[in-house]
Amino acid sequence: MLNLLQKLRFFNRFESDQLQRFLCKVTLRTVKKGKLLFLQEDEAAVIVAGQLYLFNHSKDVSCPSVQAIYTPGDIMGISEISNGWTRQQHDWIVANNDCDIFVCSREYLTFMWHIMKKGMQKEVVSMLRKS
Repeated sequence: MLNLLQKLRFFNRFESDQLQRFLCKVTLRTVKKGKLLFLQEDEAAVIVAGQLYLFNHSKDVSCPSVQAIYTPGDIMGISEISNGWTRQQHDWIVANNDCDIFVCSREYLTFMWHIMKKGMQKEVVSMLRKS
């Protein structure tokens, strides 16, 4: 499982022990084809396999428009990452085909996001120093 996760964007930036702790805090869900995903206020999700489409119907309920297509490694439910799109009142998150996601608390996923950003900053600084 860890080897599969480390091949995905977002997860490939973590060490195995960090991913093992992460796996203890998530729930695997499948969003069935044609079904909507509704995250609770305190939940966030990371796509593991498949795609989810974000439709917005704020201008016309009868004709929603695609705002984003989420693929494996993408994070939903944290405004800092998704520009608030997955939390707006008129957003629908729909699976075109079955899609597997990890769901965990927003607080924990935000913590993981900040760890990932710090690690990337160190790598960039290191590369700049070498050049």
